[in-house]
Amino acid sequence: MGRGSHRQDVPLNRHFGDWVNYDCPVESWEYWEKLFGQEFPPDLRNEIAQYLSWLRAHRNAYNHPTPTHTGQRLDAKQIKRDLKKVIKNGVYFNEIIEYFIEIHSTDRPDANAAAKAEYVLNEFSENSEDFLIQRPLPEPMFTCEFYSLFQRHGLNVSLGSAGTLFGKGGMDAKAREKSAPETPFVEFVRRCVWNAPNSSASFCAKISSAIREDKKQTTR
Repeated sequence: MGRGSHRQDVPLNRHFGDWVNYDCPVESWEYWEKLFGQEFPPDLRNEIAQYLSWLRAHRNAYNHPTPTHTGQRLDAKQIKRDLKKVIKNGVYFNEIIEYFIEIHSTDRPDANAAAKAEYVLNEFSENSEDFLIQRPLPEPMFTCEFYSLFQRHGLNVSLGSAGTLFGKGGMDAKAREKSAPETPFVEFVRRCVWNAPNSSASFCAKISSAIREDKKQTTR
């Protein structure tokens, strides 16, 4: 995962991750291996656990926003003063400046606080208007992150056929809420990311829409 263009819609790095539970989040690893028809090696299992810890952190930040989390633009001069203070003292002195620095230095996970602050200060001085952007809902964002992760590991990330779900003439509102033929990927994100108990045609369509929109954004 890259840092993007100073965006806040990328998963937080390890310093903001919640505790990592390396157990299978739902069912068992054998269940998902059978469903996908492919082994989930240890590195993939560990990445899934890490992504889910980032999801929990993002969900908590979304539900309990700080001024930075909600996209409010802080005073540029104050940000520069705070960054210089971190550079000088080598420590974060409040949650907002810590979040601000960490979210904009995700490509430097091993740097210390002062080095990250210096890097962010240089970037901020050149493009301050590109830094604070409204964060998205965690679930659609991590649906796309898991899509990329599974694709990278060679898993089948099929989203299903719209024709299978809705037919040529579409479906009425009542029919959209009935259970739908899920693909393995859609079941995984439904249960592990969205915590949704039941499948539905409308949910499958929502997942497909999220992936399509993400592809549009990344190809612009």
